[in-house]
Amino acid sequence: MPRHELDAEIADGVVFWGYELEGALLGNHRRSAGARRRSHPPRYDVLPGRRRHGVGGALLEHLVRRGTRRTLVGT
Repeated sequence: MPRHELDAEIADGVVFWGYELEGALLGNHRRSAGARRRSHPPRYDVLPGRRRHGVGGALLEHLVRRGTRRTLVGT
């Protein structure tokens, strides 16, 4: 995602979390805030070479620890 698009999403209320190992970003989770939440579901991205190594699971675990609502997860 180009920097200007990232800045626009952050300004629009999108929240990002990342999974970093040894200075490299291996995966991220983004969630829309407020009214946008219904029209933009949460999204997880993991680098293809790092899939099946626990990155997505760690991101989901972070979401569950922070959450107070029921969560539907699809893959």
